[in-house]
Amino acid sequence: MMYPELNINGMTTETEVCDMICDTIDDGNLSDAMDYVGQFKDYLVKKESAIQQQDPAHNQYGYSGGMFI
Repeated sequence: MMYPELNINGMTTETEVCDMICDTIDDGNLSDAMDYVGQFKDYLVKKESAIQQQDPAHNQYGYSGGMFI
């Protein structure tokens, strides 16, 4: 499956990005942390869109749309 490229401040994995955001918050640099969170959110939206385009049956909520019994 093809995902959009992730590169936020040199971090290229989701774990690295989360760790970097935590470290930035710990350092007291909240404006940079908020910027990184916004960039990460944009990446996640693009990733979800790519998943849905490649697998139309994919549903991020695990709900098929049918009626519960």
